[in-house]
Amino acid sequence: MKDMKSNFGLFLLVFLFSVSALMAQDRKRIWNIPKLDKKPYHFGFQVGLTNDGLNLKFNDKISETNILTAETVKSSGFNVGFIADLRLNKHFNLRFTPSLILVNRSIEYRTLETSNIPGLPPTSIETLTKLDEAALGHIPFTLKFRAMRRGNFRPYIFSGSHMTIDMSSDEKVEEVEVLNLKPLDFGLHFGMGVDLYLEFFKLGIEAKYVYGLTDLKVDNGTPYYDIFDNVKTRGLHLILTFE
Repeated sequence: MKDMKSNFGLFLLVFLFSVSALMAQDRKRIWNIPKLDKKPYHFGFQVGLTNDGLNLKFNDKISETNILTAETVKSSGFNVGFIADLRLNKHFNLRFTPSLILVNRSIEYRTLETSNIPGLPPTSIETLTKLDEAALGHIPFTLKFRAMRRGNFRPYIFSGSHMTIDMSSDEKVEEVEVLNLKPLDFGLHFGMGVDLYLEFFKLGIEAKYVYGLTDLKVDNGTPYYDIFDNVKTRGLHLILTFE
């Protein structure tokens, strides 16, 4: 949670700095790069921060195991990618924004362990964290709706679908600390942002919510996975675009 607050603070600082610069220009009635939005297509790049986790749906089998609780641990990551933008009309754009996401996803288990060793308590609570150090190839197609431009500001909303490939995934790793997940995920995303027209380029600041549809649970016969009906991705991405 502290990492996410610091991430929001960084994005807010960039946003306020950009707005202040543009307000000073708008007082002089300067419209930056006025022809950019009329181009049939253009390119750019993006960088951002992610806060990804897993949505866990439990079944009744947890009562048959020594597992007391299982909780997903959200982790901040890094996102860098490419932008290809196709203008459909004055309000709608179709965007292809493939990116690489580096993030750690994990589940923390608390288990009740028994011991027959003299001198030790008969039962104790142990903690086990299963970690997936993921390198995700994120491949989204997005429809972007832009409001009318006001000076050097233009707010927008967007939604679309995506495919994500975990290029570091191995479902069959048997190390107890490794979190086994299926490598291929499909999902939906939506969000909102604002384009800020600077002197030489357009800066976009956006927040995107990622909603995974694929069950990533691996059926390997161990209680660590049998207690789940399904495991799906959820995430919040804070992104800066440069076009």
